[in-house]
Amino acid sequence: MFVVGFTCRSYKQGNLLNRFYASDGARQDAIERAEQLESDLGSDFPTILKPMFQSHVSGGFWLGLPVYFCKTHLPHNDEIITLEDEDGDEFPTKYLADKTGLSGGWRGFSIDHELEDGDALVFQLINPAKFKVYIIRASELPDNEDKDNIRAPELPDNEEDKDKDSDAPHLDRSAKRIRTSRKSSL
Repeated sequence: MFVVGFTCRSYKQGNLLNRFYASDGARQDAIERAEQLESDLGSDFPTILKPMFQSHVSGGFWLGLPVYFCKTHLPHNDEIITLEDEDGDEFPTKYLADKTGLSGGWRGFSIDHELEDGDALVFQLINPAKFKVYIIRASELPDNEDKDNIRAPELPDNEEDKDKDSDAPHLDRSAKRIRTSRKSSL
């Protein structure tokens, strides 16, 4: 079945080995910034805050939406819903009413916007079949934080100090993991 309004796009296959996994702190920070944005948008239009996980941005590319929101505000039948990004670009997506989520077209939106685990999205329903989507990156710091002040935790300066804190042997994590062969261990 051909649907008028869909634009064919070509997407590169992502490298699953180079996935970004957000830390709990980065994920929480993105959620807090998204909550602030959601608050600033006001209550003229209903909103959903959706933190991104790997299943949303790679592999299956399925985005489940809150059932209550869908039953209250979205169409009761499968329909094309448009996602409009902050630049005004529009992405038609397939909304599945019975499953309360976005399927076809969500993958393209996710890839085009390079969404990653930990990002938080605010969906603002600006008409019955159109969301304005705001992306809050987990990998970005808020504007008021100084990126130069981020440092790794302090480590002891000499070997004696390291040994005082732990009885565990020091592991060199810079080398590639080498798997032992099953034949040599038999």
